[in-house]
Order: sequence, then structure tokens, then C-alpha cells
Amino acid sequence: ILTSPRDTNVVEDGTVSFFCEVTGNPKPEIHWAKDNHRVHSLRRRISVYKTSNGSVLRIERVQRRRDERRYECIADNGAGTQATAAAMLNIYPKDQGNGIPKITTHPHRNVVEKDQNTIMVCSASGNPEPHITWFKDSIPVDLTDPRLTLLESGTLHIRESNTSDEGLYECMAENELGSAYSYPGQLTVYVRGPLVPPRFINIPEDVEVTPGGSANLTCIAVGAPMPNVRWRLGSVDLSPEVASPLKNVLKLNDIWESGTYTCIATSDLGVIRTDVRVEVKGLAATPVNVAISEVTGTSLKLTWSPGSEDPIDSYRITYKHIFADSDMSTRVNVQSTEYTVTGLSPRAIYEFRVAAVNSFGIGRPSIPVNVITGEIPPGSPPQNVRAQSLDSSSLVVQWEKPELPNGWIQWEKPELPNGWIQGYKVYYTLTPDIPLSQWIVHDVDDGLQTTLTDLFPSSTYTICVRAFNKEGEGPISEAIEVATQPAGQTQ
Repeated sequence: ILTSPRDTNVVEDGTVSFFCEVTGNPKPEIHWAKDNHRVHSLRRRISVYKTSNGSVLRIERVQRRRDERRYECIADNGAGTQATAAAMLNIYPKDQGNGIPKITTHPHRNVVEKDQNTIMVCSASGNPEPHITWFKDSIPVDLTDPRLTLLESGTLHIRESNTSDEGLYECMAENELGSAYSYPGQLTVYVRGPLVPPRFINIPEDVEVTPGGSANLTCIAVGAPMPNVRWRLGSVDLSPEVASPLKNVLKLNDIWESGTYTCIATSDLGVIRTDVRVEVKGLAATPVNVAISEVTGTSLKLTWSPGSEDPIDSYRITYKHIFADSDMSTRVNVQSTEYTVTGLSPRAIYEFRVAAVNSFGIGRPSIPVNVITGEIPPGSPPQNVRAQSLDSSSLVVQWEKPELPNGWIQWEKPELPNGWIQGYKVYYTLTPDIPLSQWIVHDVDDGLQTTLTDLFPSSTYTICVRAFNKEGEGPISEAIEVATQPAGQTQ
């Protein structure tokens, strides 16, 4: 055995190859064993490839439970003792394997004219820095061929291409911790004939799809030199970085809006294009320009514009309270392109969407629009109002915040802290039968207590409290009674 398989580390679901190179007379036959059981390449994930003087065992989508084993190359020519060499495959879970190489640039499909130079790109990262090995059709590339050069970057340079270079190329990045394979890239070598401008031989027809449906648009062009084919939607290029030679299949999924797609074929002799219309049949277009105005604590105005000139039966407005305990949404059907939403919670975040409705059903909703509603006066009185005498001329009054400091239920989220009370009004009097407007008022800007001074000794005062904010005053609390101490006494 000239070259033995080596112990290899790889991340689960990756690809791995073991190499075995032998010599002998007569020429030995090679087979592989896994934990002393012969490996057969009939399985979908496992393949064995013969080379000029050896063999390659390739395992794809490696699985730790099934594939983390000892693999052995066995060479036998019937003229003596078998020659063997073994290696261990270690498989890391996907969330481990730090330092194992990762492919950062994969080889892509490439087309080159015969006798011209070309490259197959590849780059990788890892710690330690990995080195690159190339495969063509799963067999190691023979770098003794003077036309082939492995550049320092990992790219394979091919001089004076010929048809024997055609195939599926992969690069493998390897360091002492493990290895990783790239996606494959096809190299096609063509022979230049008479110069022919590009022309389409398969022009896709216009397509009708149901909302949310899918379609494949196939465009094929020929010519010499071979044209590259790509797809565009308006000014947006829908093809990958490198256009496909001859044929390009555009796969569209989850289609909700109609559009005109353009296939473009390009060569040195010219550019041709053709349009294909994809029509979403049935549902109305998504409304646009959704806007919110006239926001109050409990209402707002919602406006929008039709997404197209097609007939519309109505619009469906869907909205929900972002931080409510339930994900339940409210739905309203309206005929016009504006609607005043009422019954909202104050100082709450809402999300709104609008969808158009026609005879085929409800169309795709608009992009969500969020809004914070305004404040309203406090919705309940301060709680647990209490007072006690300090001496013959002063009382200390205490209370707790209202349950509804902003009018309605508060959702205690960091974005909306509980309460927007600006202050409190403390009302007190010796004659509670008179109107509240005639009571003495003491304003408290901050805090949940205050001291009333300059009172009469041995007198019973009636006290109540209300909260206020920038939108107004809340309800008054229940009245309490407390007496000051006789003159000359202190608590």
C-alpha cells in the first residue's frame, strides 16, 4: 500500500472520502471494510470509485450513530498475503467541531471554450488554516498534470481546457482537526463552431397561478459562443452571481402578486430578451399607503389606497393589541378606503393590517403598521386614602395609586410603564355638605402623601383625593374623616 487512508474528523451531515493507493504484480484488487464488514457501494450514501492505481471510499451525509467506525482498505492480488491499512472516522455534532474548516466560497457552474484557460474557485476558513484538495467526479484531481495549478487561495487554475476536463468539481478543506466539502460546480468545455448570435429555442408562455401558488419559468437560448441566460423582474436581477449557460429555470414560490419577468440571453454577439407574464388569478391586490392619523386615547383614523384598479367589494381591517395576554385579533369589514377605529385602550401599542376583498376571497394583507394610542384622564380614584393627626394644626394624608391611572387597564411592559399621572388634588373641609368646588384644594405634584397645615385644633376634617394628568382629572375618592388634636397636644 503506497497511500493509506487517514483518520478523519468531520461534522455530522458532511461528506468524507478515504483514499487508498496500492501497487503489485499482478495488479491488486481493492475492497473496503467497516468494522471488519465489507462495504458495498450499492447504498445511496456510500460510493466506491476506482482510480488508476487505487480506490476512493466516499460517504455522504455522515451520521454519527451509523458511520463513526473503523474503515479498512484491503488489497489482494492472489499472489500473497493481503495488504491492509485502516483509518478511524470521528463525527462531531453540528454545534461542535470548532476549528474544523468551513467552505467560504464554493465552486460554481462554469463554461469555457476549448483551449482557453479557466478557474474553479474555492476558499475556506479554519484554525489551523486548512489546505485545499480538489475532486472531479468524486476522484482526486491529478495535480501532476502540468495544465493544472492549485493557487495559494485554493482556486484551481486550468490551462488550455479540453473536453477531458469536463465534470463535477468539488473542493475539500482539511486541517489537523477535520475536513469539509464544498457544494459541487459543473465545468463544461465547448468547441467553438461558426459564430451564431443568441436565439431562444424555448420561450416560456404566460402563466396563471392561484394566490400563494408556485411556477417554474424555463428559458433556453442557443448560439456560438454559448449565451448566458438570466432572469430579471423589473430592474432586479433574479439569477445567481453567475448566469447559467444555455438554460435557466426560475423557480417561483408563494406568489401573491402578478408581475412581468424578463429572460435575457447574452453572448459576445448580442443580447436578446423575452417577457413572461405571471398573473395571480383571483384575489385583489394588497392595499398600499396605509396610514394612521387623528390618534386619541381610544380611537384613531386609518386610511389606505387600493393596490390596483381592479374591482374591490370591501376591505378587511385586522388589528390587535401587541402586549395583550391573548393573540386574538379584531376584524372589521368596510366599504371605503378610510375607517375610524374606536374602543381602543389608551396608551397601548396596536398593529393594523388592511386586505382587499373581492368575489374570489381575501387578498394578501398589507405590511403591518403600529401605533401608540394617547392618554385619557385617570379612570379610577386613588386607593386606600387614610390620614392621621400630627398635632393640633396639621394632618398627614396618604393614598395609593389608582387601579386605572390612565383610564383603562394598563399593560405593564417596559415600553409602557404603568401610569402617567402628573399629580393629585387633596380636597378637605369642615363642612362636607357644601359643593366640592367650595372645598379647600391642596395640589401634590409628586408622591403619595402630603401634610395639611394651618388647621383648627379639635376639629373634624373631611378629606378626599383625585388624580390628574394632562388629559384631565379622574374620579374623586371616597371621603374620610379625621380630627386634629386639642390645642397644646402633639402626637
